[in-house]
Amino acid sequence: MKLSIDEINHILFLSQVASDNNKLHMLRDIIQCLVYIVKAIREIDLPDEVVADVRHIISQIEQELRDDTDRLHEIRRNLDQFGRRNPFG
Repeated sequence: MKLSIDEINHILFLSQVASDNNKLHMLRDIIQCLVYIVKAIREIDLPDEVVADVRHIISQIEQELRDDTDRLHEIRRNLDQFGRRNPFG
């Protein structure tokens, strides 16, 4: 079964509407649709500017995830240290 370009464009339109209206639950479903589409494609030809933008966005996402992981590790270390202290003595 194939999706037409009109169907793909409609998914993109819906993603913009959901994003503009802060409908996070809808964005999750739209992202899932886009993931299925991307998984079906081996390679796509994009303008250099778009590829650079995508790589920049990916870099930002990776950095934010690393920062979140570091914060979680720090919180766990602090909780472990707190748990080992004897607050009454």
